[in-house]
Amino acid sequence: MEKKEIAELKLHVAKPTIFKIGLLHEWVVWQFPKKHPTATGFCGAVHPPLEKYGWFPAIVQPDKNEVHIYGHIPEPFESPEQAADFFVATKNSVAKAGN
Repeated sequence: MEKKEIAELKLHVAKPTIFKIGLLHEWVVWQFPKKHPTATGFCGAVHPPLEKYGWFPAIVQPDKNEVHIYGHIPEPFESPEQAADFFVATKNSVAKAGN
C-alpha cells in the first residue's frame, strides 16, 4: 500500500495509520475531551514538527497507547479544533487502520 512520509513517519494515503503514542514524541498530540462517535477513543488532532504545517484528525486511544492518524485526508486543517470536528461534521465512520 502506498504511503507518504511526513516528519519521518510514513502515513497511508488511503486510510488511517495507527502509531504507538511514543513514536509521536516530536509531534503535538491534541486530545479533545469528546468520545469519537463510532470508535473507542477520543476525537483529537496531531501536528507534525514542521513549521506552518496543518493538523490531521486523529483518534486517540489512551488505553491502547495508540493514535489513529487520518493523514490520508486531502489537506490538513488550520487548527486542532477543526481537525477534531472532522469526525462530527462528516459523521465519519472509522476506516480500517493498520501499519
